[in-house]
Amino acid sequence: MLAVATLAIALFAIVAGLSLYGFSHGSRIYEGVHVAGVDVGGMTKAQARTALQQPLAQSNTTPLTLRADGETYTIVPADSGLRFNLDKTVDEAYDIGRSESAWKRVFVWSNALLHGREIAPVYDVVNAVLTSVLTNLAAKAVVAHEDAYVSM
Repeated sequence: MLAVATLAIALFAIVAGLSLYGFSHGSRIYEGVHVAGVDVGGMTKAQARTALQQPLAQSNTTPLTLRADGETYTIVPADSGLRFNLDKTVDEAYDIGRSESAWKRVFVWSNALLHGREIAPVYDVVNAVLTSVLTNLAAKAVVAHEDAYVSM
């Protein structure tokens, strides 16, 4: 009987602790969540926006290097129809541990807390612009085929 009571108390303590953890992060991102290496765990959405603004905004102007057949090409994301979306990125970080069932949330929280949870930045893509840029690069990178032959 004592073992059953001890087990019940332990189970109650675990459930109560997890519930308190969940409620304590009602307006904050859960601990262990990172965006592109920036730790945003424990932050409000506003704090996360501030923390991510400069490092990730730079990704709009940092050239990307593309390689094809030994040649190197660079494109600037902002000029190529790619733009970092700060609000969507912060929303994705905030949604970790909130969109799952109550049972699964516990595992998501624990995993993020113990092992970390990396979120990729969200980018908006203007397809027409990106297609145009990549088509221009393809014209430089794609070479006309040559007929093959075997000589003996």
